[in-house]
Amino acid sequence: ATVSVLYWHLLTPFFRSKKRNEDADPGCHKVVCDNGRCSQEALPTGSPCNDGNPQTRNDVCGLGKCAGTDLCGGVVCTAAGQCHVAGVCNPQTGICSDPTKPDGSLCNDGVPYTSDDTCTAGVCGGNIACGDALCKVDHPQCQLPTCSHGSCSSISKPDGTLCDDGDRNTGSDRCLGGQCVGSDRCAAVICSAQSR
Repeated sequence: ATVSVLYWHLLTPFFRSKKRNEDADPGCHKVVCDNGRCSQEALPTGSPCNDGNPQTRNDVCGLGKCAGTDLCGGVVCTAAGQCHVAGVCNPQTGICSDPTKPDGSLCNDGVPYTSDDTCTAGVCGGNIACGDALCKVDHPQCQLPTCSHGSCSSISKPDGTLCDDGDRNTGSDRCLGGQCVGSDRCAAVICSAQSR
């Protein structure tokens, strides 16, 4: 019994030392010999290490423990716009990805004179609400219909464009300032009772 007690007394420090060594973070300790016994000594705070977590960066030792900075900690990824969806935080940079919605997704470009707004390559755009086929002009022979900010308007055809003003007493009808104008055939004619 005495021998057993002595044997246990001699081995107890060894087991305690072994337990302490197993609990220590190996990345932030170094093995040293002290008074004939091996032990682990904590590395200085700020010593580089690897905490084994792929989500952290800039791992350093602190009080014998290795810990890194989670660059995505507290980061909430949101959609950059109505034609985007919320991305995923990159643990290497702390920056969120910026994926776009599929082309053709519905959106609103905020322009009152567009319609059928859809996403294309992450950008929202619509069609002009009024097109030439829907807009009418007063003098189609000398005017062209157009749409400006959702309202129909017109532009004049070039002066001199051939037209017909519908008046048989005029000739050489040409467009002028968006109007069809002809020369009065009777302007220089003097009619008398004998004229036939």
